Amino acid sequence: FPAVGDPWRLIVDAPVRKVTAAEHDSATAVVLKSFRAASVASLPPTVRAALENRRSEFPPLVATKVVRDGTIWIRPVAAPGAARARWDLFSRDGRRVGRVELPLSSLVLDGTLAWVLVSELGEDDTPQVVRYRLGR
Repeated sequence: FPAVGDPWRLIVDAPVRKVTAAEHDSATAVVLKSFRAASVASLPPTVRAALENRRSEFPPLVATKVVRDGTIWIRPVAAPGAARARWDLFSRDGRRVGRVELPLSSLVLDGTLAWVLVSELGEDDTPQVVRYRLGR
């Protein structure tokens, strides 16, 4: 955000998605594997507490990024089963200036209102850097 100027607040009107039991179990399995633990009870107390205090819902925003021209890119949570993710673009003063749809795996690295550089998964799930030209 700019160092000078008036602050602004964005009110996010995005649906909140519940964490499914399968997602919860998968995340627990990852933690157990990383600690080489047989059960949650054998994890360190701080890790157990973090597992118990996990969110039951996904936050409404997945990512935010300020790019080189000061444009703010905000990505709400995509609908379940969606192939593309919506990124909302805002000017430095909080005015909505556009919307871009990118592949779901895309992470914005840099850009302007004319182009965007993203990291996304290729056909073989290998990360690749792609530059998209933006139009109106």
